[in-house]
Amino acid sequence: MNIGINYPWQNYGWDFGDPPAEWVPAASLGAWREESRQAITAKLAEITSLGITAVRWFILGDGTNYGLGPEAPRLHQGQWLFDPLPPEHPFYAQLREDFEFLLATCEANGLKLLPSLIDFQWAWPGETPPGSRTVIKCGRGQVLTDPHRREAFLTRVLDPLLELSYDYRDQIVAWELINEPEWVISQPWYVLWNRDPKRTMSRGKMREFLTAGLRRINQYRGGVFRSTVGFAFARSVREWRSIGATLDQFHYYPAPGEPLPTGLESAIVGELATAANFQPWPELTEQTVVARLRLLESRGFPAAYLWSATDTGDPKDATSWTEDEQSQVAAYNRLRV
Repeated sequence: MNIGINYPWQNYGWDFGDPPAEWVPAASLGAWREESRQAITAKLAEITSLGITAVRWFILGDGTNYGLGPEAPRLHQGQWLFDPLPPEHPFYAQLREDFEFLLATCEANGLKLLPSLIDFQWAWPGETPPGSRTVIKCGRGQVLTDPHRREAFLTRVLDPLLELSYDYRDQIVAWELINEPEWVISQPWYVLWNRDPKRTMSRGKMREFLTAGLRRINQYRGGVFRSTVGFAFARSVREWRSIGATLDQFHYYPAPGEPLPTGLESAIVGELATAANFQPWPELTEQTVVARLRLLESRGFPAAYLWSATDTGDPKDATSWTEDEQSQVAAYNRLRV
């Protein structure tokens, strides 16, 4: 079993492309980018030293810097409107440059990359960070639901990233279209008691987006890349079989008493908690990273990605990436060589 890790972001939603100017002024941009790249280089080297072989990274996240100021999402009559940035926009050149840096740094460290294009929060209702004037996070769902906007977005964003990836194709595990789409799909009309305003997309519209995006990945240069969706639940892999993903993926944060699924051993486990006390695994008495990896390997799963290399220090978080967990993973990988 290949052991990977989620290093999902340094700055959620604005790792690629220029950051918002009100957060990083133009005069500081060069120094900021150099410092950011040094931090990424050091982190990837650290990950490699533990015997980890792959990294999963969110590219655009919630879209924070994809459309700022007058180009940001806008609320009109209760609906969030958003257009893809025009093809000549300077965002795209910086996006490509930053992504190629990540590809090259992974290659230099012998790491494979599982890039995830957008997160489910992309389509949540827009929100303004405290004290911000030009930034709107989320609010970009119209790019997914409107066919013309969707095609423009995939052409201007996904296609160039696939082209860059081709030169590093041996480093790409698969291209992931979206992380955990379940959290933005609206409930059925008859579930009147649980209306969540963050669930802004119908199941049908999500299916259209997934089918269109996965088709692009699958058809690129005759199918050189595998395609995947980072489903939050194992059951979703079965429910969405027909969308065209060529690599099944689910995330495992078990509900009380919920065992590992059966019949999905060909799928990768794209997320599993490193924090011992976060949603304990019912099949284990010892809630350690190593015990969880051993169970997955014994069941025949081809790959598992730890969550995550970014430790918030919050005891309620799914991540505990202290020296203890790092030592466990390094020792486990050494024994497997």
